[in-house]
Amino acid sequence: MDAYGEEGGNVAGILGLGWSPHSLVSQLGSISEGQFSHCLQRMPYDHHSPNTYLRFGADIPNRPSFQQTELAKFGRLIPYFLNMLDISVARLIQPAYEILERALVNYFSRYRNITRIHREDFNLCYQRSTVRREGFMNLPTITFHLRGADLLLQPQAAFLVDLTGRSYRREYFCLAMFNESDDTVIGAYQQTNQRFIYDPGRRTLRFGPEDCSRTP
Repeated sequence: MDAYGEEGGNVAGILGLGWSPHSLVSQLGSISEGQFSHCLQRMPYDHHSPNTYLRFGADIPNRPSFQQTELAKFGRLIPYFLNMLDISVARLIQPAYEILERALVNYFSRYRNITRIHREDFNLCYQRSTVRREGFMNLPTITFHLRGADLLLQPQAAFLVDLTGRSYRREYFCLAMFNESDDTVIGAYQQTNQRFIYDPGRRTLRFGPEDCSRTP
């Protein structure tokens, strides 16, 4: 999981939940029933970290309608891996981040009130000239096509929108993803308002949309 919440906090330790036999889910044994789950809430604009729960075993809500994909393991590496086949923007399938970014550039080119801007903290950002706040309106969904399942990201999980400025005539938004040369990580921001249920023993990951503010 990628970073989530306020920066600068004190870290007391690392909670391991990977393939290692020393991970917490393994150490809990029958208590965890070999499963754990989380449901991350949306990050509010004041950046105050909302509470969430890490659930194990019988404490995990029953979600029979969830999609399921394979948890992959490579050698002795501890993290979980997923087989990502494609990425689509508003149902347009693309195979990689660079093409995803080009697809978004093409998608936003149809809007005359949008201008691409440079920001050091994000790769792809735009400024909108508008008479009223548009927020996440007219921003596309992005879908990660996994083996046997599709992870649909609503605009609120794919983009960051500046809603804190005083001027209603200028508004910017950025793609909340980065181009990494080593690994591709589905970040915590993209996992918000989705419940994930990990079952390492069966090597499965089940997930589905959920209002995590109601069932954290």
